[in-house]
Amino acid sequence: MQHMNNAGRRSDRMVRTATLVWMLALLFFVSGCSRGPKHPANYPPTGTTVVCFGDSLTYGEGARPNESYPEVLAGLLGRRVINAGISGDTTREALNRIERDVLPVNAALVIVEFGANDHFTGIPVKETLANLERMVDMIEAKGAMVAIAEVNVGVLHDPYLAGFREIARQKGALLIPNIMRGIITDPSLKSDQMHPNGKGYAVIARRIFESVKPSLQ
Repeated sequence: MQHMNNAGRRSDRMVRTATLVWMLALLFFVSGCSRGPKHPANYPPTGTTVVCFGDSLTYGEGARPNESYPEVLAGLLGRRVINAGISGDTTREALNRIERDVLPVNAALVIVEFGANDHFTGIPVKETLANLERMVDMIEAKGAMVAIAEVNVGVLHDPYLAGFREIARQKGALLIPNIMRGIITDPSLKSDQMHPNGKGYAVIARRIFESVKPSLQ
């Protein structure tokens, strides 16, 4: 009788162990699937070109032309990258030129970087966010993916950053967090109080590259 009880207990332990192994395997499989890269709306893209649409940080203010982040990014991606940055641009100016500088391009991805000049010129946060949302809509309607480059240089407070993140979530755009992180406080990476030097733009290009690479492979 004791022998039968021992055998029964061993059998129960074997069943419980097998069940636990099966559950752990299933959990591993599910969690592994959920960790796959997050792609933006319009993935996979039909275009091949990347357009960098922004202000002085995109233009490359404070560095040589071949040191701007779009130039460095082109080398990292191994594909054509258009620098559509203009120093001093606000989202108002951006909306005025998007049909000329961005929409005609058969773009795979458009990286949108604006906001600081809106703050400096007193454009209301609500208008900035509405302008950004309109740009994302127009770009996505052309079939391109969108990445929003978040800039926090100590003057863009929570209403901007939270708004950028919400637009990215609602529109299915990539969000590239705080591309100026660590640069704004490091004199060796800056050309002046607000703009990176060549080394700083290389840091930005690498951050953007790591964010967009999975959706461009």
